Amino acid sequence: MDYEKIGEYIQLKRKAVGLTQAELGDKLGVTSKAVSKWECGVALPDVSLFLELSEILKIDVSELLVGKDNEVTEDKISKRKNIAIVILTIIVLILLITSTILGIYFINNYDRIKVYQLTSENEDFYIEGKIDTIDDDEYVSISDIDYLPKNNNTFGYYISYELYYEDNLLYQSGNINSYEISNDLIVNFRELLEPISIFIHIPNDVDLKLKSNADQYFLLKINFLNKNNKIVNYGIPITLK
Repeated sequence: MDYEKIGEYIQLKRKAVGLTQAELGDKLGVTSKAVSKWECGVALPDVSLFLELSEILKIDVSELLVGKDNEVTEDKISKRKNIAIVILTIIVLILLITSTILGIYFINNYDRIKVYQLTSENEDFYIEGKIDTIDDDEYVSISDIDYLPKNNNTFGYYISYELYYEDNLLYQSGNINSYEISNDLIVNFRELLEPISIFIHIPNDVDLKLKSNADQYFLLKINFLNKNNKIVNYGIPITLK
């Protein structure tokens, strides 16, 4: 190693970052005399100080060891530019291909998929759902059923429910094992309705007339035992929004 060359390089970089010999020594935990010896080419910094000294002087360790800045040739600069251009080109191509694929998919599927919202707002129930049409297939889902009782003392035991379209039975739940309701066993009707969830594929022989001005589109029939142990059938009309 060329001690004098390294010493001159340390002095040049020290002045470039605006430090005195004493200030540089304080940062490294050595005396200003030690720094002076480095810069005069009498001695080299301890190996354990190379990394910290390089960070303070804002140089690479490799530059410290040879006593000069790393050379960046025109060839290296040109190669770096070319690599950056290639990477940027690839990114742009990926974005263009992705946007083209998504555009084609959207154009091809725009008329294939339609969604219609379902609702029912009567005095006792609020219901939300939707109809999804994909080509000639239609799917109905009802998942948000909220009981809005005027009388909080309304109780009952839920049994089953069915979904109708005109005279067509589209869905029927299985019956829950029932038992007589006594004064000691009364179940809140609202809590029993919350688990209701329907998702069905409309049979091909059922022609849904998707008109939002219909007074009644689907009919959800709920069967339950009231607290008098009587079976009650409650019909809820469901329409398109």
